Amino acid sequence: MTTRRWTVLGILGGVLILLLLNLYMQWILSGYWQEERAAERTALAETRLTKVTKTDKFVWDETAWVIQGTDQAGEGLFVWVTDNGAEAVKAGDGYPRAQLKADVLRELPDAKLIRIRPGLLDGEKVWEVYYSRKMNVQRHYYGFYGFADGRSIVTYKLPVRSSGS
Repeated sequence: MTTRRWTVLGILGGVLILLLLNLYMQWILSGYWQEERAAERTALAETRLTKVTKTDKFVWDETAWVIQGTDQAGEGLFVWVTDNGAEAVKAGDGYPRAQLKADVLRELPDAKLIRIRPGLLDGEKVWEVYYSRKMNVQRHYYGFYGFADGRSIVTYKLPVRSSGS
């Protein structure tokens, strides 16, 4: 075979491998996407939510889907969907994410915020703040704050990862 044919076969083989990897990933994620769509349908059917802008799966002591979007009037809503149904809260009734970020950084100026997202802890709507701090070693923390008022509820310190030595 000529060099040109080997090149064409190599390219076709690479494309085939990429296509198969894509199909495999779609198959793996299809269950997650089905759950996500079901949660969004529940939120749209059981609350006044009319447009979905963001959907997050939150797993802690129970699984909840937190769906962000707007109602008919364009007002922001957060909807918590659990096995017990859906409950909507106006975005304006929650403690602002930006204010919570400022509060946490004021309290922990050395913290590196990784993620702030709404969630559910012991049946209570919360903000989950995932952050790290460098104190001799890099430590990671989950801090939970009340969704409505931003009050600190509990903080969990994760164990330090071993480097294998």
